[in-house]
Amino acid sequence: MDLKQLQYFLTIVEEGSITAAAARLHVTQPPLSQQLKKLEKEFNVVLFERDSRNLQLTAVGQMFADRARQLLALSNVIQKEIVDFSSGYKGNLYIGITPTAVPLVLSPKIAEFHQNYPMINFEFFEGNSAYIHDLVQKGIIDIGIIRSPFHLQGIKYLKKEPEPMVAVMSPEYNWSDCVSCSVDELDGKQLIIYRRYESILNEVFNLHNVLPRIICKAERSSSALRAAESGLGIALLPSGATQMAQEKIVQKILDDDCLYTSPMAIWAYDHYLNKSAMAFLDYFRSL
Repeated sequence: MDLKQLQYFLTIVEEGSITAAAARLHVTQPPLSQQLKKLEKEFNVVLFERDSRNLQLTAVGQMFADRARQLLALSNVIQKEIVDFSSGYKGNLYIGITPTAVPLVLSPKIAEFHQNYPMINFEFFEGNSAYIHDLVQKGIIDIGIIRSPFHLQGIKYLKKEPEPMVAVMSPEYNWSDCVSCSVDELDGKQLIIYRRYESILNEVFNLHNVLPRIICKAERSSSALRAAESGLGIALLPSGATQMAQEKIVQKILDDDCLYTSPMAIWAYDHYLNKSAMAFLDYFRSL
């Protein structure tokens, strides 16, 4: 058994027939059939049911397919590790960032990271947490930077200290000199909601029997912030998002334990992180 045989076998599994697998692999059918027979003979098993037009895995065939995928994945990791060991800190880093994490990740310290690792190049992908998570799962990016809360099954993550959500407004909406406010104080206020946290905010409002006027809902935190800056209302955002403010604004920390959120770096369990990616995680940890 060798890796090429495993690749042939998995291609047959994915295509459901030797004919389609041969076309995909750009080989003729007889050699592919012979490789399959060699595998079955070597282990003295039947890997496929051949009763129908489409090949169906037997129970042992399904187990063999699972192990074959693991072996090929391990082979790919070994190859990447060898290349990584030889090349060091260089190449492209594919990083996904949510809008609220942009001020954190692209802080002035990123220039210091570049000075320490001048041969590392960046490719940034921006979108909401669900979009970044999807890119991580598909292996399109190395690391995603998102915010809690988020479903973390199937991924590895590095979570930073939680930050409070804040009420952000232009000065004319400021009703007190206090730097914080309770959820009760938002009753009847004209609010701008960032959809990412809409369900959490609604739960908190219901818990406190608060009935604000939701005048605007925004898909992106930057849009909610701009609406608040323009005087449309009071935006409720993670505190990190307010670093993108362009106008003079007033901020009040929302005094509620449920309204805290943590920046997180996420990456897939089966995605190999090279030296450059590990260096970036150290950078994120230091922020």
